[in-house]
Amino acid sequence: MENKTSPQEQQENIELAPIDRDTEKMIALLDGGSMIAMLCGSEILYAFVGEGQYQCYIHPIGSSEGRRKAFPMEEQTRTMLKNLAENVDQLFEIAYHAGMDPMGVMYAAETAIHNFLTFLGRAPEQTGETAANAES
Repeated sequence: MENKTSPQEQQENIELAPIDRDTEKMIALLDGGSMIAMLCGSEILYAFVGEGQYQCYIHPIGSSEGRRKAFPMEEQTRTMLKNLAENVDQLFEIAYHAGMDPMGVMYAAETAIHNFLTFLGRAPEQTGETAANAES
């Protein structure tokens, strides 16, 4: 099958794939330019390298709210990310073009993750789990 996607369109796409809990591979993917999404209940933690640091965004699925924190690229941070990865529901690798806006990448990834969860019958609205329920 011939790919009829233009080079411009290819640069605006992301690739999302579930990955195993191989924490060494996860760090290598992060350091290699991929974004990692860690699904935990109804929240997603996105991690990527930006501005010489690990950038982490925590975002409830379907919410406009979120939190951001940047961490130095050092062994202590890698250990923290590995520990988080070992305790989440699912890990995803998000491959994207280096020139893309990280917020746009996260939005596209969240849409794909939500569709994936809906297909599995595990979307927050299907399970009754929402960010509001988790906070109470």
